[in-house]
Amino acid sequence: MGDFRGWPEDCQRFFIGLELDNSKKYFEANRRVYEESVKAPMVALLTSLEKDYGTGKVFRPNRDIRFSKDKSPYKTNIAATVGEGEKGGYLSLDARGFTVATGRYMLAPEELAKFRKKVAAESSGGAEGGFLRAGRRTTHARRSSAARRCTSGRTLACSHGSAAPPPASRWSRCGPTPSL
Repeated sequence: MGDFRGWPEDCQRFFIGLELDNSKKYFEANRRVYEESVKAPMVALLTSLEKDYGTGKVFRPNRDIRFSKDKSPYKTNIAATVGEGEKGGYLSLDARGFTVATGRYMLAPEELAKFRKKVAAESSGGAEGGFLRAGRRTTHARRSSAARRCTSGRTLACSHGSAAPPPASRWSRCGPTPSL
């Protein structure tokens, strides 16, 4: 696959077209564009990240429509996971931008107990620590993700390294803060 060099403009055009015509006919007519301009760069990115984060896996483009009212057959993004555990992450690209995220799924009982203790601690996550402020409810999951896409497509990242949500002043950002 070679070195990762980004995605060409054809990638964005492909996703815009897929959003307008999410059909097998469109996808098959543009399969070469998908393989060369969408999937190949994602595979190259995962290959370049493998040394530092572990192996990655690109998600399939087909949606599971068995129990969905929306019968659109294809996802309007390409997504992948890279690595596992504390070094794992999620990558997604669509017509509007690139998202990088990390988190934990199915914590071991001892990890879950430690996480709950940190969230409940007054200094790092209790009601006084920022979950509830001025009558506004904010869930922990929304405040503590390691990276989040802003409305401008830029990312907002937690720089404080704790499982509990940091105070707003501890967020590092490269764009405007999204409304939480």
